[in-house]
This record gives sequence, structure tokens and C-alpha cells, in this order.
Amino acid sequence: MRILSSIVAGVGLLAFLSACSEPNLDLVPILPEEVTYSGHIQKILNKSCVRCHGGAVKHGIDLSSYTLILESVGSDISEDLIVIGNPQSKILKQKLNPVSGGMYVYLSDSFEYDLIYKWIVNDGLRQ
Repeated sequence: MRILSSIVAGVGLLAFLSACSEPNLDLVPILPEEVTYSGHIQKILNKSCVRCHGGAVKHGIDLSSYTLILESVGSDISEDLIVIGNPQSKILKQKLNPVSGGMYVYLSDSFEYDLIYKWIVNDGLRQ
């Protein structure tokens, strides 16, 4: 009886450990190969940013349309909010930074930050 109990316990433990060893990849969001304004970014901005940065209320930048966002693009990281291809852009480093950026809290999760980062740094603000 003791041996049978030990075997049953061992089989149960083995089943538990084998179930835990395989990660559930469905829970880990994967960045798309290319991030675009119309396919990814517009939804995030409309949900999280436009209430304070769009239309009549702008607070420094109007994020309500692709055309208006392009008006904030420049080449000087000390002056311009968005510098295409530069991870030191003010919007990434000062505004949306997960550690020090005050606007980060308005995003739903780090995946939204990752999408915006990739859109600016890697995908050149594709429409």
C-alpha cells in the first residue's frame, strides 16, 4: 500500500511538473513585422492620448491625425518631440518611458509602448 501511494504521488508530481514546463505562448504578444499608424498606432492614440492631445485640447502635441503627428517630427532630439529612427526622441525618452515618463500610465500595457517605440524607431512612422 505504501509503495502504491508513493507511485501515485510520483506520477502526480511528474504530471504536474511536465505541465508547468511548457510555456503558454498564446499569452505573450508578438510585435508585428511592421507597425503602421492605421493598423496599430491610431487605436492606441485614440484610446489613450487624444482626449488630452487632440482636437481643441492639444497640450503640446496634437495626436488626433497622422498629418498632425508629422508636424511634430524633426531631426533635433533636444528640440523635436519625434525624431524618426532615434530611440532618444523626447516622446520615447521623456514622455512615454516606462520608468520616468508621466504619459506611460495612460497606455494599457508595455506592449502598446513597444508598438509605439517600434513605429518610431524601426518602421519610420509608416502610415
